[in-house]
Amino acid sequence: MTIRVEQGKGAKDRYTLLSVRLLDELRTYWHLDRPRTWLFAARGAELLPIPYFHVVFTLPHALNALVQGNPRVLYDRLFRAATETLLAFGRDPRHLGGTIGVTAILHTWGQTLTQHVHLHCVVTGGALSPDGTRWIAGRSAFLFPVRALSIAFRGTFLDGLRRDYVADRIAFAGGTAALACASTFAAFLTTLRTPDWAVYAKPPFGGADQVLAYLARYTHRVAISQHRLIDLVDGVVRFRYRDYADHDRLKVLTLDGEEFLRRFLLHVLPTRFVRIRHAGLFGNRDRHARLARCRALLGVPADAPESEAPAATADPDRCPVCHQGTMRVMVLLPPVLATPHAPVSHDHAVRHLTRARGSTTSPARLRRPLPATGLETPPRHGVHTECPRPHSPRPSEPGSSYPAPAAPGSRTRHPLTAPALQSPPEPGAPTAVSFNGSYLRAPALALIRSR
Repeated sequence: MTIRVEQGKGAKDRYTLLSVRLLDELRTYWHLDRPRTWLFAARGAELLPIPYFHVVFTLPHALNALVQGNPRVLYDRLFRAATETLLAFGRDPRHLGGTIGVTAILHTWGQTLTQHVHLHCVVTGGALSPDGTRWIAGRSAFLFPVRALSIAFRGTFLDGLRRDYVADRIAFAGGTAALACASTFAAFLTTLRTPDWAVYAKPPFGGADQVLAYLARYTHRVAISQHRLIDLVDGVVRFRYRDYADHDRLKVLTLDGEEFLRRFLLHVLPTRFVRIRHAGLFGNRDRHARLARCRALLGVPADAPESEAPAATADPDRCPVCHQGTMRVMVLLPPVLATPHAPVSHDHAVRHLTRARGSTTSPARLRRPLPATGLETPPRHGVHTECPRPHSPRPSEPGSSYPAPAAPGSRTRHPLTAPALQSPPEPGAPTAVSFNGSYLRAPALALIRSR
């Protein structure tokens, strides 16, 4: 199982694997604590005690075919157009005149699993002044004029889409093949400038708790939730949906299994695509410093920063689990000698190196006699001569039959793996060596050096 960690260490978003033990511990924690929003509500500490607004940007359905062939390019363009529009309105002195915070969440579906690409944006109801000396509060029930947002968003998106076309970042195939012509694509953009683009401003959130509850519901929702599915009988799927055009009435839709899968797969995002992004005050660059400044201007006490390293006054012998017992040193474990593999033939080593390095040289050519190198220079890390008696006692133990340590400048093995040979091997001698755990003969080592 994998989970998504947002703004974790290094203020970065990442996916991480969960072991079976950690998954059991997280389930136990959830059953005991019952967190209402986030499993670990670190995001709640970043929210400011101000009103938040909900703005939705929707792409016209005329772009659906282009989105299906270029999902990453069009989704990125949607994020940029929406956030740039909101930040530009926030910096406008006629509205706020400062930097706002934006959290954008991508949705690509409607209630019936049709393609309906839109972006949910949670926007702060205020801004930080350009000089960072004051907090500019917005209106309590009004953020920006929706009509002006729609016009600016449409122009920003289409201008960016034109730049993507000029930079040859858009692929055309199938129903969009005709748009590859420059004149046809320009006419297509002209038709998109005529209608109004849907930009909807929902009522503001009541506070930070409602923002967290909203983000928790929509963070990992994909197309359809489990509770909406009714049954699957004879290849026919039935599920519930809400008809917004009919006073939000709950209805049941019946689809063939293949059509259901086709609609569902429309909403599979590209690999490693980030569908939740932050901008403005919530952007990753200097986010903590900006939010700390906003809290100071709003009169909110700053939270004590959590230190990643233990405090200097902490007892190093204290048990890190129960924090009560004292740890004691029971035994010191010495390093264990690695057991080498059996030597392999020179032909097998040549074939292995040819496959690993993707060489176009034929194995027959690699079997030609190689010049004797003498192995005069010390080996690279991980390449060492084979110990003649790998299972003998350690040199420090009584009865050890290992040779004495070599003189300075002679060839030695890694100090943690085996002792040294007393002298370098003769040129061309079939001394076995180890390269990344596999034992090869000396001519193969010459091949490694030459390549």
